Parts: sequence; structure tokens; C-alpha cells
Amino acid sequence: MSTEEVVCERCGGTGTVMISDHRDVCPECLGLGILNQEKTVEPLSKSKSSIKRFVEWVIGALLVFYGIFFYLLIAYHLDPTDMIIILLVGHTVAFGSIVLYLLLGSVYRATG
Repeated sequence: MSTEEVVCERCGGTGTVMISDHRDVCPECLGLGILNQEKTVEPLSKSKSSIKRFVEWVIGALLVFYGIFFYLLIAYHLDPTDMIIILLVGHTVAFGSIVLYLLLGSVYRATG
């Protein structure tokens, strides 16, 4: 938990308010014009449910990738080098998208 200073809403930051036709010290901020409020810090990681949902999408995309891969394997008789390259690229994209999703979420929450 951390604290942040915010302008007092009751006095508008002046430290005084009108009470019964005369100026008096603001009872909220005690004449300071600012209040210290507790600020909760969001964790830098995404929620487990959003990560799970994204991983499910990636697994679905990998299933489509495997379907296309096996079609190409049968239709065009790929040689082993081509198969290895295609599989490495597909899995690198899948794993990289998960890592990027987690990193961008951390950056967004840290700056937002």
C-alpha cells in the first residue's frame, strides 16, 4: 500500500470553507488543502482467468496449425527439414505470443 496526495474536495484545495457567513478552516483537510489517500497497487501480472483464456486461444490456434501442417505433409510430401522448420516456427510464434501477452500486460498495468 502506498499513499498519494489529492486535493480536498470540500474546500477545493484552499484549506478554508464558508461556515455560517464566515471563513473557517476546512474540517476535512484541517486547512492543508490536500488529503493523503491510501492507494492500492495493482499486481503487475494479469489475472489467472485472462491468462487461461488467452492460453486456450493459443491452443486452438495450434490445433488449426497442426491441421494445416498435416494437410501440407500429406498433400505435398514435405521433407524432414521443411517439417522441422515449419514446426519450430509455429511453436515459436505460439510461445512468443504468450510471453508477449504477459509482458505487455505487465507494462500496461505498470504505466496505467
